[in-house]
Amino acid sequence: MFLGFIFLTDYGYFKLNLAFGNKVLFDLSFFLLTTIFVFIFFSNLLYKTFFSFADPAWKVVLCMALPLAVAMLYSDRMLAINKFYFYSKNLPKKSSGNLWRPDPVFAHRGVPNAQGSYNYYIGDSIKGSIEVTFDNQGFRTVPDTLKVKSDTTNLFLGCSFTFGDYILAEEGYPYKTSVLLRHHFVNGGASAYGIAQMKLLLDSLLSQKKFHYVFIQFSPWHLERAMKINGPSFYGYRPFPYFSEHDAGFQLNMPAYKTNLYVSKDWHHSGYSYRENLYFKISDGWQIEIQDFFSYNTARCKILLGLIPKPTKNRSALERYFYSYVLSVCSKNNTIPVFLKLAYPIEECRDLVEYLDEKSILIDLDAELDAEVEKTGKTYDELFHIYHKLGETKLYYDAHPNAYANDIIAKKIYADLRRN
Repeated sequence: MFLGFIFLTDYGYFKLNLAFGNKVLFDLSFFLLTTIFVFIFFSNLLYKTFFSFADPAWKVVLCMALPLAVAMLYSDRMLAINKFYFYSKNLPKKSSGNLWRPDPVFAHRGVPNAQGSYNYYIGDSIKGSIEVTFDNQGFRTVPDTLKVKSDTTNLFLGCSFTFGDYILAEEGYPYKTSVLLRHHFVNGGASAYGIAQMKLLLDSLLSQKKFHYVFIQFSPWHLERAMKINGPSFYGYRPFPYFSEHDAGFQLNMPAYKTNLYVSKDWHHSGYSYRENLYFKISDGWQIEIQDFFSYNTARCKILLGLIPKPTKNRSALERYFYSYVLSVCSKNNTIPVFLKLAYPIEECRDLVEYLDEKSILIDLDAELDAEVEKTGKTYDELFHIYHKLGETKLYYDAHPNAYANDIIAKKIYADLRRN
C-alpha cells in the first residue's frame, strides 16, 4: 500500500508539471509526501524487529531517525531526477555529432577531427544549428578554404567566449584576429574551461610548438571554476581540475571523481510520457543523480577527512599566482603573452590590471564594447547577444558574444598590438 502511495505521488508530480509547469509548491509537496510515505514504510519494517516504543528513549529516537534520514535522501534524489527529466526535455541548447569526450585531466576535451553542430531551440517550432569542426588535436577550427597560411602561429586560451559558442568559427575573435595579423592560430578555448585547463594547455602546447602570441582571456569566472572540485553545470556533477594550497604556493589537482554526464542521451526530440519518465529514472536519472551524486559527495568526504587536497579559497592570491605563471612560462618560451580583459568589472581587478599592464600587454575589451554601446545608444544585450532571425524579428537565444562583438574585439586587439 505504501509503495502504491509513492507511485501515485510520483505520477501526480509528473502530471502537474506537465499541465502547469514546474512550481515550488509541487516540489515541496512531492518531497514532503514522499518523505512521509517512505518514512512510514521503513519505520513499519523496523518496528518490533529492532525496537518498540517500550524501549529506552535514545533507542526509539535512533531507530526513528534512521528511516527519516533514508526517506529524506530518497525524496531528495527522486525530486532531483524528476526535475532533471523536465530540464532534459526542455533543453534549449545541445551539441550533436560526438564533439566532446570526458577526459581524466581536463574534465572534457574536443574529439580530434570531429564534426557536428551546436543546436538550439526556441519554443516548439523554431530551431537552428551552428556547425562546429575540430582539428586533429580536438581544437575548434575553420574550414580549410578559410585558413590563414603562415609560418607564424598564435595560441588563444579561454572558455566558451574564446571557443565561440553559438557562432561560426570564422565569426570568432581568434580567427578574425589571426586574419588581421596574417597568422595561423590554435583556438584552445572550450566551453566551461577555467584557469586549471588553461594552465594545462599552456604547459602542454608551449612545449610542442612555437607561438608568437599567447592570448589569455581574462574573465572573473575562470578563477571560480578552478576553486571547486565540480565545474559549471545546470544539472549533474561535472568534475574539474582544481587548485589547492601547497607549501607556500598552489598545487593543481586532477578531477577528484568520475561522471556519467558526458554520455547522457538527448531526450529533447521525443514526446512526454510517464513510461519514458520511468525509463529516464533507471537510465540517465540513476547514473547522474544517484551514481554521480554519491561520487561527488564521496570526494567531498575525502576532502573533509584529508584524503585528497581541499580547494583553495584564496582567490586573489591564486589569481596573481596564475597570471604571474603565464608571464614566466611565456618568457621562458620566447612567447608574447597578451591578456584580454573581458566581462571583468575594473573595480574588481584594478590592482591585477595595473600589474599585468606593466609587465605585458593588456587589452581592455570591456572599454571598447562599452564605447560601442554608448555610441549606438542601444543596450549591451541588443548589440552583443545572439539572436535568431525570424523575418524582421530577432529572437534571443544565447548570451555569448555574437559575431559583431567578436569583430569589435578582433579589431581592438589588432589596433593595440600595432601600437605595441
